Amino acid sequence: MKIRSAFLGASLAFGLVAVQTVLAQATLPVYTNNLVNDFQDWSFSVTRNFTNIAVVYPGESHAISVQITGGGGALSLQFPAGLTRRLMPVSRFGSTAVPAAASG
Repeated sequence: MKIRSAFLGASLAFGLVAVQTVLAQATLPVYTNNLVNDFQDWSFSVTRNFTNIAVVYPGESHAISVQITGGGGALSLQFPAGLTRRLMPVSRFGSTAVPAAASG
């Protein structure tokens, strides 16, 4: 599973990112002011900042900002070994499109 966003012409600020199971309602954080739980950044053709402070999720101090720099560019976060869609079938994350000048 990869979490991707291909937003052309805008920067994205991502706040708290978590993968959540539907039945047990257990949460596996992906980003809490930095990447956690062995999630890896596999993004391509982007300028990204994992410590953005310009636009953040309420209650957090940092966010991910992403600006697409080439065709097909995307924020791509690779899940840790052993995590499958069967174990964590639902992904939730917040995103906000903001003017590039405000994205930090």
